[in-house]
Amino acid sequence: MTSVPVYVDEDSCGRRFVRAMRRLGFDVLTTTEAGRSSESDEEQLRFAAEHARVIVTANRGDFSELQKVWAVAGREHAGVVIWGQGHRSPEAVAAAILQMTADLPPDGMANAILYV
Repeated sequence: MTSVPVYVDEDSCGRRFVRAMRRLGFDVLTTTEAGRSSESDEEQLRFAAEHARVIVTANRGDFSELQKVWAVAGREHAGVVIWGQGHRSPEAVAAAILQMTADLPPDGMANAILYV
């Protein structure tokens, strides 16, 4: 099981992707499960940071910019993973995220952004 707990932005990541992440052993909490589906991107990142969860999203534009704003302000978060499916299946994207994070300690993504 992976040691990186994740918070999945369901606005940009479907159920198939979430199932794939769970099958690979990720500790997944979704925006819907947290009752936060209607919150802003800023609030989603804040929530993930408060709960020491890496946020996983396909919303490249907004979260790339938001991560920069947080870095300039000195605000800390558990990490941001931005994925683009392209011609890959959701399962392949989940496997790529696992491969990139499997050996990290729980805080190994702190304040980082990873593009998959």
